Amino acid sequence: MRTKESSTIVRKAPKNLAAEIGYYAIENADGLDFVTVENELAVIESRAAFALRKFLDGPVGHRKIEPDLATFVAWLAVRVPWFARAAEEARHGFLQKVAEGREPLPDDPDFSCSLVSVTTGEQRRFQLAEAVGAIKSGTWQAHLSKNQLIDAMRVQAWYFRFQHFPTLQ
Repeated sequence: MRTKESSTIVRKAPKNLAAEIGYYAIENADGLDFVTVENELAVIESRAAFALRKFLDGPVGHRKIEPDLATFVAWLAVRVPWFARAAEEARHGFLQKVAEGREPLPDDPDFSCSLVSVTTGEQRRFQLAEAVGAIKSGTWQAHLSKNQLIDAMRVQAWYFRFQHFPTLQ
């Protein structure tokens, strides 16, 4: 396998090619938490298995999407790399517009931003006003933290489920 960062070829076992350790790890006061989101998803997947069986047992043409199956499918839609890229681009675009004065500064004192240094790759959290100044300087750019990405996944999965599944048969 050729790595993205360089042109070197690295050998990897097939089982490790489509896996990223800590993909759903979130940060808390004790460090990285690898189990909370994984456990949340395990519950969703377990409930979906029963809902899928019930769905498939129904007569063709009269099957109803059960809420647990809808929740699972909604999570499938956001558990893909394109969603992470789209969320990152949306966050970056919003903060760039705020920094350029094309969007109003959100009136939320607790709104904090993860930024990444364009020169060193260092990641830091800033309060919004400080973040806007750092973005204006050109030395920092917006970055979506793992916790923010997981929050965005939860919100988008909820929105997808309630927006699309009430009418999906």
